[in-house]
Amino acid sequence: MKSNTGKQSALVKLIQSLSQNEKRHFKLQASRNAKGGKGNYVLLFDLIDKYGNDSPKILAKHSSNATFIRQLPSLKHYLHNMLLRDLAAFHRNSSSSLQLRDLMNQAEVLIMKGFYEESQRILRKAKKLAKLHERHEFLISIAKWEELTVDTLLGEYESEKTVSRLLEEKLQSFAVLKNASQYKSLYLRLASITSKWGGICQSRSGNIRIFFTPLVDRSRQSPFCGSFGISSLHQLWAVFLCRH
Repeated sequence: MKSNTGKQSALVKLIQSLSQNEKRHFKLQASRNAKGGKGNYVLLFDLIDKYGNDSPKILAKHSSNATFIRQLPSLKHYLHNMLLRDLAAFHRNSSSSLQLRDLMNQAEVLIMKGFYEESQRILRKAKKLAKLHERHEFLISIAKWEELTVDTLLGEYESEKTVSRLLEEKLQSFAVLKNASQYKSLYLRLASITSKWGGICQSRSGNIRIFFTPLVDRSRQSPFCGSFGISSLHQLWAVFLCRH
């Protein structure tokens, strides 16, 4: 029977939020890694999952393992980190962000080990994925990592051309992110006004249109608006027209 007395810790909340598939995946990976098939952190997971509490007093009632009780603080920390890493692995294929972070971690390790050509292959794969999903924050980071390999892999002339190209790519991504941020800021301001006043009266609509116009014109003229910016613009007009 679960005991929910007192304020729940982040670890308890995390375990209680897991789906059955997520729990199964974690237990499978943990059983492979734990010595003897079941480590103390797996025991801690089972007890928290069953009783909904990580209080030493509660856990001590259900375990006679003195070493387990003594190691609780470090076990909780270790279990929390293990769960987060396992969840990232479990959801990797359903999230472009997780896939990109994984690829960039691989590229960074390869660069640290001096395998620049292999890191370039990983970075090209990451760049293709980032462009597909318009993840410009990752495109900027990828370009920065590519710059680290330029001098080693290319001659002086090719290096200069490549650095110039990477700089242009970063500037374009910065422009897209700037547009998206401005649209988001405007959306929040408009939402705040409509929430406060229940609509936009005629006397205020002129002011709203004034700061709408530059962003609208930019979306028509700039090749760097991006699908997120266009989507945000549509949301802005939808809120404006529905509330006006």
